[in-house]
Amino acid sequence: MSDIFILFPCEEYTLTSEQGTSSVSIFSFNHKAKTIHLIDTPGFNDTERSESEVLQEIAYWLSTAYGKVDAQPESRFRLNGIIYLHSVADVRWSGSTRRSFNMLRTICGPENYDAIVLTTTFWDQIEKATGSAREKQLLNDMDKWGQLVHQSPRSLVRRHDQGYKTAIGIIDLIVTQNMKYELLIQKELAQPGATIYQTTAGREAQMVWEKDIERFQEELAQVRDAFDASHQRSDTVFATAVKNLNSSIHERKSALDDLLLPKQELEERWLSRNSREVDLLQQKIVECHSTIDDLLRRSRSSSSTLSAPSNGKDVYEQWPRQGNHELTPSSSSVESLLLAQERRRQKDLTAQKMAKLAARSFHTSVAGSIFGGVSAGVALLPLLPLITPCSVM
Repeated sequence: MSDIFILFPCEEYTLTSEQGTSSVSIFSFNHKAKTIHLIDTPGFNDTERSESEVLQEIAYWLSTAYGKVDAQPESRFRLNGIIYLHSVADVRWSGSTRRSFNMLRTICGPENYDAIVLTTTFWDQIEKATGSAREKQLLNDMDKWGQLVHQSPRSLVRRHDQGYKTAIGIIDLIVTQNMKYELLIQKELAQPGATIYQTTAGREAQMVWEKDIERFQEELAQVRDAFDASHQRSDTVFATAVKNLNSSIHERKSALDDLLLPKQELEERWLSRNSREVDLLQQKIVECHSTIDDLLRRSRSSSSTLSAPSNGKDVYEQWPRQGNHELTPSSSSVESLLLAQERRRQKDLTAQKMAKLAARSFHTSVAGSIFGGVSAGVALLPLLPLITPCSVM
């Protein structure tokens, strides 16, 4: 059975649903005599993390998997494709979408645009004609998807609008192409002593963050001028505005400094975050298990009370009461639903924990035992919830 790897840099979805678990994860399942590995990466518009942290993690993980500049080609980790998801329900192309999309381009490099499958989603939330018009605008605008589909090599475009059918169809498309890609940032960071600052993606980030600093400084000056012109404003409002802007300026300056971090520091940061997230998931699994045990005890208690002799009383009079609230016969079905919910959550949490551990194992060169040492790869998909019911390993 051969292995296929897919990278998922989508901004609006994640294969992991729990907050605080947004680092690189690997989800695997069997499909048509292949083992598909979906590599979930954090998005650049992650509300929990800065753009700098996300870039550091993606760059470090991909470069470590790729290897050194003198490594043999057959031993390198190479992707089979990248799946980029965009909600067609979005009315406008937001600033965060533009920034993350440009970062994706610079991470891949123009020579790898054909590795990307541009995929529109959420077709069920809008009229088909409206969605088609927005899709056409994305494809025709050279500042959006146009630059990836109107030059060679060009990206493919697909709609994810039929649940599992289109989800697995996109994966089949990547598998059928039987291509392997070395991303630009992987080749750039393979050079001895290279830092993110020296990569194309790093220079893109530098330009964006320097413009942010300039904009924040202008806004800070405007706030101070407005305060000087009108003393009716409260000191609290002024102080809050100044504090927020100074914080944003400091964050961007720190991000610029972090572009020069050596790989050893990036490694320590990634392993630390991965360990924290595994521990957090384990805590949630234990809490979930405790909740399940409690629900089972309540269910057994209710069943025992109902089966007791009636002594001339009808069943409703015997129904257990809890505090001032009477548990009606429907409580049993409610508890069953809650139990099923918690069991699903426990299963999801366990899958997420294993995905984090898989990413760590791959990073620490145990990939041979997990993936059979095959050098291939594919971009991450938020389509996993539709795929996993049938074949997750």
